[in-house]
Parts: sequence; C-alpha cells; structure tokens
Amino acid sequence: MIIYSVTIAIQAGIETEWVEWMNKVHVPDVLQTGCFEECKFYRVLGSTDDELTYLLQYRCPSLRGVSVRNFCPTCGGLVFGGDVGVDDQHTVYAGALDDPSLFEPKIAIFERDRPCWVALPPGVTTFETMPG
Repeated sequence: MIIYSVTIAIQAGIETEWVEWMNKVHVPDVLQTGCFEECKFYRVLGSTDDELTYLLQYRCPSLRGVSVRNFCPTCGGLVFGGDVGVDDQHTVYAGALDDPSLFEPKIAIFERDRPCWVALPPGVTTFETMPG
C-alpha cells in the first residue's frame, strides 16, 4: 500500500467553495483515473485565520504501471510525462523550462470543472471535457 499525501494551503475566504469543488470535482476525477483506491481529506489544525491548510491522502496498492515521469539525469528535475516511443502526446512541465515566459498554453481541458479563482490567459482554446 502506498499513501500519496498532498498538503494544500488556501485563503480562508474561499474555503467553502474550494472544499465543495474538491469533494464534487477534483477528488472524484482523481479517483476515476483508477490510480488510487480512496482519498482521505483532512483540515490541518493550527492553520492561521488568513490561510488554511488541508491534507489529502490518496491510497493506492502500487505505483507500478500508473504513469511515466521523465527526469533530468543531471539535476533530477521533473521534465515531462509520457512514455517515449509509446505515447503520442506528452506533458511538459512549465517548471522544467529555462524561461517559463516561452511557454504559452494553447488549450485548457475540463473547463467545466475550472474553479472561479483560476484565470486563463487570453486566446486559450477551452474544452468542457477531454477533446476527441
């Protein structure tokens, strides 16, 4: 059994809307991938009045065969996701770019689930769900 823990800090003013979105949209979408069996969702004690901290624990039997991540052999940084020679599309992580200003998103998928606090750059083509 593997427990994948994610700690998230949010502004207190969006807590109700964010928790609802996490429970109705994000967590079900993550579980639907089949990579995880369950998710436990906790509010961390000791949060400040302005910033709240939550902990999500995703449980899975194994990470074997779930996804392929490709790391820089020099620094160990995450560069892109996808199986080279197998997948026809890859995810390039913006943090892997030397100059993030060179990265211009062209599409946004799952627009139907985009929280109101996430802004999209002008001109980005959106899809309500996965295109295809």
